Amino acid sequence: MEEQEYIKNFNRGYQLAKDEPELLAQITKSNPDSEVVKAMRDGAKEVQREKFREQLKDVEVANGKDKQMDKDLD
Repeated sequence: MEEQEYIKNFNRGYQLAKDEPELLAQITKSNPDSEVVKAMRDGAKEVQREKFREQLKDVEVANGKDKQMDKDLD
């Protein structure tokens, strides 16, 4: 698969993962060995990574607030 086609399918998977995850699941189950589907799965994984990073950031912010509250109590 050419790089431009990979990017196009990656972006499709990314967008489907955000907007229509059920449809993406159906597509990926229908032909799991397809190069197109593999690129779409990679896009979906990027969405998961972004969500994880956001959750991690939220935890870090919450921990920072907890530490600040502990300092205020001292």
